[in-house]
Amino acid sequence: MVINEFRYVIGVQEEILLDLQLWQAKITEYINFYYQGDIENAKNTIFYSCVSKTRELYSYLLSRPEDYRSAIDERGLLACACIIQLTDIYLDNGEVLQGLEIEHLTNSPWNTLLYPQL
Repeated sequence: MVINEFRYVIGVQEEILLDLQLWQAKITEYINFYYQGDIENAKNTIFYSCVSKTRELYSYLLSRPEDYRSAIDERGLLACACIIQLTDIYLDNGEVLQGLEIEHLTNSPWNTLLYPQL
């Protein structure tokens, strides 16, 4: 049995920025090839969700770089990314716990297509 190994990355480093740019390029390539150049043709798919989450992740690069969390696979490619923040959770009994809120969690675009790509 082969187990994938990943490296956990905190924050936005140059490799994360470059890999998010690669994600954007691959998204455009896949939209053109699989969806006739129209993202609307991908609606209701995991890939469509990945596209919107990737755009959100990209939009927060400058304003929230310290909130990024990512995993890099054994090939050195960005496998997934999200934004986190600490949040208070209010229980019915009045107790307040601190938790972790995860925003815009997504896999790489090639892992969200029906047929594996890269």
